[in-house]
Amino acid sequence: MPSSFATVFPPVVEVIDMFREMRRIKQLLPNEVAEKILREGDYGVLALSGDDGYGYAVPINYAVDGNKIYFHSAKVGHKIDAIARNEKVSFCVVDKHDVVAEEFTSYFSSAIAFGRIKVVEDRAEKLHGLELLADKFSSTASPERRERELTRVDALSVLVLEVEHLTGKAARELVKRDGSAEKPYEINSAEDLKQLAEDVNAGNDFAGKFFVLTADIELSEEWTPIGCCINDDDTRPFNGTFDGQDHTINNLTIDNPSVNCQGLFGCVGEGGTIKNLNLTNVKISGNEDVGGLVGLNWGTVTDCTVSGATVSGNEDVGGLVGGLVGHNRGTVNNCSVNNATVSGNEDVGGLVGGLVGHNRGTVNNCSVNNATVSGNQGVGGLVGSNGGVGTTVENCTVSNATISGKEDVGGFVGSNSYNNNDGVINGTNYYHGNQTETVGRNEGEIAGTVTRVYSIKFPEGVTVDGAIEIGGKTFFTGGATLTVGNFTGGKIVFDDDLTSSVMPKLQFTS
Repeated sequence: MPSSFATVFPPVVEVIDMFREMRRIKQLLPNEVAEKILREGDYGVLALSGDDGYGYAVPINYAVDGNKIYFHSAKVGHKIDAIARNEKVSFCVVDKHDVVAEEFTSYFSSAIAFGRIKVVEDRAEKLHGLELLADKFSSTASPERRERELTRVDALSVLVLEVEHLTGKAARELVKRDGSAEKPYEINSAEDLKQLAEDVNAGNDFAGKFFVLTADIELSEEWTPIGCCINDDDTRPFNGTFDGQDHTINNLTIDNPSVNCQGLFGCVGEGGTIKNLNLTNVKISGNEDVGGLVGLNWGTVTDCTVSGATVSGNEDVGGLVGGLVGHNRGTVNNCSVNNATVSGNEDVGGLVGGLVGHNRGTVNNCSVNNATVSGNQGVGGLVGSNGGVGTTVENCTVSNATISGKEDVGGFVGSNSYNNNDGVINGTNYYHGNQTETVGRNEGEIAGTVTRVYSIKFPEGVTVDGAIEIGGKTFFTGGATLTVGNFTGGKIVFDDDLTSSVMPKLQFTS
């Protein structure tokens, strides 16, 4: 089943001539919200043309597959007669209905599908419809019981409604959003996202306001960041809370090699939070403070990912460039960058990092996987330069990284220092890549550990999940628990000749 019906259901805004527009247009729900109501409901009311011109509306369970809604029915009866009389029907699903007595109203949201219904004659499609219903309503039944019920396919009817139009409606109180945590502003489309950028860049920082992303978004035009840095004295940050709700924004493209603060969010202020958001297919070129998600961050970025990214600074001026955040003065937590190419200028020093270019805040529990990072000075797989009062990197991982530069180059952190040599690396950290040095230049403090790990290949049929130490080198296999035969633990230690009482016959290649 597709995650969205937008490609198979006619959008509400493109109303077919035979379907009237909703009179109270302000209560109209976005099409993707109506789709969600229909997809996730348990039952609805099927409205047909009944006997003698009377309407006949019957509550019924259903299952959705693409633009088709499947029902089961007896082979004879009122529904079957009504369908034979008129194939045009509607089907209504109510998602919410709360009576608010003191306001003499109810808070509701619902969706209505219009289309043509028929009795399925093809046996394979009948079985398919029954399987959909069984998956939705009887998923816990035993395989034997399920098979027994499905053998009744010839004893009943399966109905299919092909949806031609879908609309959703909600109470005004539910549609109206005030940006509070209880009624956050909803971002449903690229246009909504663009409007947010225009408002922030015009000076509205939305401090204390909440936004939620309610659908995946495909960007088709070059992007203007949300929040900007006009000059050193005029920054216009986003200070609200943006919750992506684990949705994805795809095809973010920016080509502004002479402009600072470039990313989906150009500048996030101290009161800003970006969370639960995924970016894919990112291509960004900027000057300074350039990141896939955020250019300059003073706030909090948590539980976000950037995948498939190419991020670069200007070839004339060294950029603070990061796969996720260009310049971090706030907090970056539980974030990852995957399959990224991050580069600064080779002529002028650039602070370049797979996750964060320049960190003057906190980076915690983050990872970089499959990255190529290159620049001149201050180049690292995770962070290019780590330094500033209260600056910390903790419990992070870099894997499969190719790092290159001229000065202060490290597989994990390029330079762990700043004016006062106050960069700190805490916790347990891992690095896997081409650079020998995990930290290129360290004039700060490494209070925790940064362990370089190596690739390892096991014989066919042997699986290991955890860390293995061989001759003083740690081989990381991806997980936190190691299980081999009857052995369970966090690490197996081998002598230099690769002998072990636990696995004496294994051969390793690094």
